[in-house]
Amino acid sequence: MHSCIRLEFRCALKASKSKLLNMDDVTANKEPQNNHELNYYTHTSKETASGLPNSTEVEYVLLPKGTGGADSWLCTAGTENILYLPLHGLLVEVSKEGADSVRRWAAQNVHDSITREIARLIDGNPAPTSRMGMYEEFAPTLVGLGLTAQCTLRCAYCHSEAGSRGSEVMPVEVADAALNFVADCAERTGRKFEVSFIGPGEPTKPWQLFRHCVAAAEELAASRGLVLQLSMPTNGFFDKKQCEYIVEHFDRVCLSFDGPSWIQNLQRPLANGGGSFQSVYETAKFFHDNWGKGRRDFRFTIRATVSQEGLDQIDKIHSFFRSEFPCANTAYETLKPLGRGKICASSRVTIPDSNRFAYEISRLVAEDESEIVLNSGAGSLGELKRSFCKALAMPTMNVTPNGRVLACQCDIAADYYEYGRFSPSTGRFIFDHARIKTFQRLTVDDFPECTRCIARHHCAGDCHELRRVEFRRCEEIRALLLTRLWKQVDHS
Repeated sequence: MHSCIRLEFRCALKASKSKLLNMDDVTANKEPQNNHELNYYTHTSKETASGLPNSTEVEYVLLPKGTGGADSWLCTAGTENILYLPLHGLLVEVSKEGADSVRRWAAQNVHDSITREIARLIDGNPAPTSRMGMYEEFAPTLVGLGLTAQCTLRCAYCHSEAGSRGSEVMPVEVADAALNFVADCAERTGRKFEVSFIGPGEPTKPWQLFRHCVAAAEELAASRGLVLQLSMPTNGFFDKKQCEYIVEHFDRVCLSFDGPSWIQNLQRPLANGGGSFQSVYETAKFFHDNWGKGRRDFRFTIRATVSQEGLDQIDKIHSFFRSEFPCANTAYETLKPLGRGKICASSRVTIPDSNRFAYEISRLVAEDESEIVLNSGAGSLGELKRSFCKALAMPTMNVTPNGRVLACQCDIAADYYEYGRFSPSTGRFIFDHARIKTFQRLTVDDFPECTRCIARHHCAGDCHELRRVEFRRCEEIRALLLTRLWKQVDHS
């Protein structure tokens, strides 16, 4: 007997599974002919984590057009085989003979009982008609307000070089115009009104402007009957009253926090060179103790940047987060060569070895019983994409302190991502619609190297800014995805 796990799009995995029919006896086939579209690669870890396979051969198989030309991947580890069809939300365990049967079906369109049952499952689980990355009109309903370039910290790897690029603060009329424009789009499209406070600096640094924008967003949502979502990344260096305000008003916060004092103070020192750990730790504790409170059911995620120094001590860092903040998910992100990250301030704060990072984070995913270990590149099994994020697909409206409108939050490359500007004379924004269309059309389908990759529907070619600077995370993304697939089979 063989089992099938149905995956739920855009949410947690279902626990349900169904048994497949007994398959006919099938003799092993010869190697597939050239007309059978195949791509092989192997993911190998140094050792096995929690009983999961440490080496997986991945084979791309394009199933016959009668199934819609379904993208599928056969994953083989030792004597175990799984067939993954992400667009149909299916993960099917098959025997060696079953895997050979799938290859024969793809190469020669020859059916037996197992392939007929897989075809039935595909028909019963059609591919979604829309995925993230399919916006037909320009109507941004997510605004990112970059209120300032000022910052209380001087992180060794800061991608926007915050705190060393002047003291500019966004004029209130620019913030108000951006909020009104995006609220108009949300009202017209019926989507959520999403407001995020972003870099280049620390969003809470201009505190009065920050509070003004929160109040303005809330008033707009209330007056127009919009569903408001407030979020932000933050360094967490603020006092208790500020913590209370944020918990009361915000839905989600991403707290940049690299771990215990020895790594936090090394990588994320204060502007004066002092340690930031104690203050950020107290903020994280307050956030954790107030989980689910406030007007919007407050939640927070910890984002930890992993350098080589941190990777060498990753178990200690992970143990610290799990013991101190058990409610919070932790997103581990490799240090990237952007901004100060290109030439870090300390020789100890360097980009980690990519293969080892892939292994270590995959191990944490495999060992943990819940989905508390995150990574932006790998995404989740329940989310399918054509574009990595809304930044270019929508595009989102990220406004810099001086009123430039960017598709990506990475304002260090503002000339590349700019598609509009605030006009002081009219009090409105002027947009380059040809540039907007260029961003909207850019999807994973434009990256031929991604065509046969098992992660293509999850990472969609990865972050465009990382592609722009030619920094690839392919191995870590595939490693994390394969770990999650085997883990799902193991738990089912």
